[in-house]
Amino acid sequence: MQNYTDGSLEFLRDEYEDFTEDCTYALDKALTSINIMDKYMDRTSYRNPFETVDHRIKEFDSVVEKYFRKREEEHYEEFQTIEDIKKHIHDIIGIRITTAFRDDISRVVELFRQFPDFIILDEKDYVKNPKSTGYSSFHMHVQVAVFFPEVGTRLFTIEIQIRSKSMDYWATIEHSVKYKNTTPDPRATEQFKKLADILAEADDMAIELRDRNKQ
Repeated sequence: MQNYTDGSLEFLRDEYEDFTEDCTYALDKALTSINIMDKYMDRTSYRNPFETVDHRIKEFDSVVEKYFRKREEEHYEEFQTIEDIKKHIHDIIGIRITTAFRDDISRVVELFRQFPDFIILDEKDYVKNPKSTGYSSFHMHVQVAVFFPEVGTRLFTIEIQIRSKSMDYWATIEHSVKYKNTTPDPRATEQFKKLADILAEADDMAIELRDRNKQ
């Protein structure tokens, strides 16, 4: 297996960094739309579903590392251009939204479906169908159109992750324990699944407490 540290894709770094400069415009536009959703729901809804909104644009080394990992699974050709990167890596721009309650996730999803600034490409519901590891979240890939003077309109793909705060806690712990761990504890998978079940039960309890104590 080729190692991403061998520098074989280094020739793309400058072009990638130029591309991510353009990505910042798409991210800014998306965050402005989300801010409108958030502020409007805060003003008009009995309960604003938005808790936190985080974002990032992947660094070149992170993208290349993911490429080599995915290439082993999907057997696609080596990157030659930035277009190849965009074809295979769909989370270069990422936004993560957390909600206080699990059932608020569907409210946020519906807002994205209604908002004309977002073109939804696909959705993956790991809330109804958690991964075998226990991972739970709602994913969607959307496109945002940005107009550039003298160039025209370009479309940028953004990965949106929407999850409850307890789901985000699970993902944070899982990443912290497993990231770059070459000798994981064989009991970890079972323990992470158990932790996910406990947190899902806590999510249910939180909704029950909220509904029982509505004013």
